[in-house]
Amino acid sequence: MRKDELLKADLLSEVVLIVSGVAILVTLGIVVVAALTSAAGTM
Repeated sequence: MRKDELLKADLLSEVVLIVSGVAILVTLGIVVVAALTSAAGTM
């Protein structure tokens, strides 16, 4: 495996990590907002 190929794979894994991290944060944010709005609606 050449060095630039290794570098490309590293960049790809980094992008995948960032995307999955953002997806998790967005999902958590939606859950929190939904919980707050439902709590506000019941009060």
